[in-house]
Amino acid sequence: MTAAHAGHSVAHFNKTIAMTIFRPGAEHAALDDFPDAHRRLLTLGVGLFPILRKDEKVWLEIPRAMLNKPFLFTINISSSIGERGFYASQMGPEIMAEWRRIGNTIQLVALNTEFRAEGGGKRAGEEAFSPSLLAAGPVASADHPERKAFLVDAGLLLSDIPGMSTRLEMAYRLPYNVDRGNSYFELTRADEKLTTLNAKVHYFTPRIPAPPLVAPPVPVPTPPQATPDPRSMFMGFVYNFRALPEEKMSPRRADGRLGHFTETFTDLSDDLKANPRVHYINRWRLEKKDPAAALSEPVEPITYWMDKNIPPKYRAAVEAGILEWNKAFEKIGFKDAVVAKQQPDDADWDNMDASHASIRWFVARTWASPSGRAMSIRAPARSWTPTSA
Repeated sequence: MTAAHAGHSVAHFNKTIAMTIFRPGAEHAALDDFPDAHRRLLTLGVGLFPILRKDEKVWLEIPRAMLNKPFLFTINISSSIGERGFYASQMGPEIMAEWRRIGNTIQLVALNTEFRAEGGGKRAGEEAFSPSLLAAGPVASADHPERKAFLVDAGLLLSDIPGMSTRLEMAYRLPYNVDRGNSYFELTRADEKLTTLNAKVHYFTPRIPAPPLVAPPVPVPTPPQATPDPRSMFMGFVYNFRALPEEKMSPRRADGRLGHFTETFTDLSDDLKANPRVHYINRWRLEKKDPAAALSEPVEPITYWMDKNIPPKYRAAVEAGILEWNKAFEKIGFKDAVVAKQQPDDADWDNMDASHASIRWFVARTWASPSGRAMSIRAPARSWTPTSA
């Protein structure tokens, strides 16, 4: 295998980053400079999309069978700047996505689930409403002869997929951009149903404008106050690729008289409907071990993990608050439907992946006290929510 080097100039830091890329056509088996552990990783096929890592470089292995096959793609915010709505431990978008290969380019595409149709109207619906491109990059290797899979540079995720540059400009009226050369992956992990990458993305603006000599007619936002240098900030994103469940849940229509979080879309299958909008409630997959019993434990409980960033003195109170929900579930026939677990302080896994519902702690510059936030993940279009790992 040969490697090419491309210089990437970053004006803000006036430095050049050398990036090594694969030449399309190189075989997986020819990665002679990779440690044996990495070659074994590819041999064993660990992960929904197996991860290959060498130094600061990260690759994803995409099986041919997973092209054009939907999966759940989520983005959570693990770290931020602590002001003006930019807080850590926040949930980001949950997207039905798929990989598409166009020649030697791989695309991560967000599917349009806002408009749907079955039967004779399906083709017209697909033609009418476009999907969106989230990220793209070159294919980094030829297909592995046995695994029928190829590599892509995971660096395509080190871009502004969450759209933070626009949010930053709205908050500060300054043009912040992604500095790809100083963005990187902190952690990566994978199992057969999930691939997770923790990215640290650097945003910067070349300069902060001097304040006007005369007061402007309308107030001007101040630059960021919570960073050492307002020109530079890092934000942490947790990217999750989660396989959809093989067994679908039966959807349940929402009732406007009851309070539920809902999944809403436009159903164009029947053009005679007066109102094509459909509302399904977001549900947990909660099933009784003994369907005939008036009160039964669930097959799998709703498990909330208390993150290790919760101060120890508050953990008992947080746990009690979680378990208080069991009183409500008992009224519909479930015993111990909700379980609280504490993430060990030395855990090397992150509660922000798509396999854990969690309670996390976060603080902010403009708030008088810390706050907690509950997080869970739902799969659009499937009316399905994973519970615990």
